[in-house]
Amino acid sequence: MFLQGRQPGGDRPRRRTGDHDFRQSDHGHSFAKAGRLRALAVTSAKRSAALPDLPTMAEAGVPGFEAATWNGLLAPAGTPREIVARLNADIVKVLKMPETRDKLAANALEPIADSSDAFERTSRPKSSAGAKS
Repeated sequence: MFLQGRQPGGDRPRRRTGDHDFRQSDHGHSFAKAGRLRALAVTSAKRSAALPDLPTMAEAGVPGFEAATWNGLLAPAGTPREIVARLNADIVKVLKMPETRDKLAANALEPIADSSDAFERTSRPKSSAGAKS
């Protein structure tokens, strides 16, 4: 793949070659929707609500490939569970508000309003071949 663009803060063209180029969907989905970028697949396990016609990597012929980004809020170690529960309840309430969901969706972000325990499971590194436990 060959990409050409402008370097940040400069007028010199930036050139990069390689086998692939992955972009986080909230940066590229508007270009794909406008026909200015040819998106080949999403790297998440399921299709994106922002680009529902775009296949996953598995659907595009690369089974087992998954790469996803996430954001979350963390509390300092030792924060009492009741404070974590209260913060989580308030955050979930905000993430379920239609205006919040609309703002996030406009940027191809899909909020997951879940428990702090579920987030902990999501944020733990996945084991991989050769990784030390």
